[in-house]
Formats: sequence, structure tokens, C-alpha cells
Amino acid sequence: MNRKISSPIISALFLGLGCPCASAFTPPLHFEKDTVGFANMTVFEYQNGIARVRRGESAKQKRYTRRCWQLCRTAKGQRRHRLIEPLASGRIMNRKISSPIISALFLGLGCPCASAFTPPLHFEKDTVGFANMTVFEYQNGIARVRRGESAKQKRYTRRCFVLCRTTMQFKKFARFDPHAPPLSDEDLAKRIRQVTRRAAWHDTLPEEQRVVFPGFANFREMSVKRGYIVQRNIGYGWPTYWRLGNARTFFEPGVGYQEKTHQNLNAILDRGDLFVAFLTTLPHLRINHAVLVYTKKPGSSTDTDQYLVYDPNHPDEPRALTWSQRERSFAYQKDWDFVGGNVRVYQVYGMPLQ
Repeated sequence: MNRKISSPIISALFLGLGCPCASAFTPPLHFEKDTVGFANMTVFEYQNGIARVRRGESAKQKRYTRRCWQLCRTAKGQRRHRLIEPLASGRIMNRKISSPIISALFLGLGCPCASAFTPPLHFEKDTVGFANMTVFEYQNGIARVRRGESAKQKRYTRRCFVLCRTTMQFKKFARFDPHAPPLSDEDLAKRIRQVTRRAAWHDTLPEEQRVVFPGFANFREMSVKRGYIVQRNIGYGWPTYWRLGNARTFFEPGVGYQEKTHQNLNAILDRGDLFVAFLTTLPHLRINHAVLVYTKKPGSSTDTDQYLVYDPNHPDEPRALTWSQRERSFAYQKDWDFVGGNVRVYQVYGMPLQ
């Protein structure tokens, strides 16, 4: 627990150094300085917006075509003076990229950064309407073994990670049509699995590509009215105990990692994305829990940042996570299942192996 990780590869996996999502804010783009100076040429000739096949000398000319996506990505991610020269040299313009690995590097497929903005999350519409039940009974944050009738009741437990992930996936990959007739249980289950089998760190889908859920206005309404179907098709809780990212709680327990997590949290929220947080006090067992951080509260001071979170144990209203710059630590609010106070925060579902 006190040994410093020296391997660059392991550090990158745990700290997310290989992903630009954790970097500082993107500076404002100035059109005359930061965009590409040459044009993406069209394959066809156009007249008043009508495409025509090129003929004669125009058809024989060699043109830089079909690169609108690459040029937009280049303008967003890199400075002009770094990429204009190799792009214009002809070595890249005239060579077809065939290697899947190189293609992935150029297309950015390995990066969890969202290419489209995730719509703002509204607690009363976009979160789950049923609770993740606790295995133990709690009184003032102190756990006790359930006894009697309480121990015999069947409860939906150990799903805090699952419910946070599912909420994030439905916000990014699903949409609802309240005017269409609802689906049967079987068809609804299939569509739920279409959403939850897509990795949560993938790009937010455009509206027309999202999985449609007819008969409901939002996710909360569906999870309340068809909660059993939702519970049966969003995944098991036990795999979360064996996630590779859990090792960070032992290898990265220090203040420095929490400061980086705080910076990363602010960067993610500033670009409109969501942050699933693993809260822990290990080696003490006061809390081992997942919440979904979805916005920064207005009025945060220079010394304190306050965040609103969806807590699967408390679907009634948002809970509060706080960062203290003076203490360089996160704290979570007191409730019946937690005594309150300082916690360590680790991001999950932000990238593979996290």
C-alpha cells in the first residue's frame, strides 16, 4: 500500500495518463490561427447545391477529398503548426492507411472522449426510480447484520455500480417516445440490453442513432413502471468486486491522486459529461459505494467545490459530494447508511480497465 508505482505502463492504466480527457481545458479556437489552411475537395462538381459527376480535365485532377471528418478532428485536437506540414507534404495525403492500429490512432477510437455533448442530466427524469438495497441494516451509519423477517426479505442489493453505469448509458445511448405504445416484456428486455452492452465510456450517440423506448417519457418513469424488467437486464453486481480498477485503492491511496481526480472531475463536468465515482475509506469499511456525479453546485467557493450526485441507495433526491482545497480531500454527506466525512474518490467507467 505504501509502495510507489514506478512502471509507466501501470501508472498510465491507473492514472489515465494515456487519455487526453484528463488534461486541462481546451483553449478557445481562433479561426484564423487554429484551423487548417487548405480545403477538403469534393468528389463531385456542384452547381447551386446539385452534385454532378466530374468530366474531362476536372475528373483527372488529383484532389484531397473525403477528409472533412479528419480535418475537423485535427482542428479540434492539435495546433495548426504541428500538423499542417505533414498533412500537406503528400506523404499522408497520398498514402492509404491500412493498419487497424494506425487507423485507430488516427480516428481516435481508443479514446473515451465524447465527440458529441451528453445532454444535461435531470435527476427527476434521468435516474433510476427504485433503490439499491443494502445487505446490512444501518443505524447512524453503523452496519448491523439483518435478523428476523428483515433477513428473509428478497432485496435488490449490491448494484450501486450497476445502477450508476446504467444511468450513464441510458443518458448517452437511449431516448424515449411517450406517444408510442409500450413494448412487451421480452422486447423491452432486448432493448435494455442493447443499451447496457455498449461500453459506458463510448461516445454519446446522436438522437437518431439511440435505442428508442416507446411508451415512456423518461428513464425514471420506465424504471418505476417496469422496474423488474430493468433489474433483470442491466447486469449482475458481483463482477464489480473484481474490476481491475479496484487495485487503485491500494496502490494510489495518497493525496496527490485525489487532487488529480478532482481536476479530472471538473474537466469532465465542464465538457458536459458524467463521472461515476467509487467512494471508499479502505482499509476502513465505513463506505465502499458508487455514485454518479452529474453537476457542480453553483456558488462553490475558492476553497470548496460542491457537487450533486445520484446515489443509487437514495433515489428520492440528490446527495452532496464536497472537495476541500484546504484539506485536499473529498467528503460525502452523512446519511443513515454512512457516518459522513472524508472519502477517497476513484473514477470508474471512464475508460477500459477502469
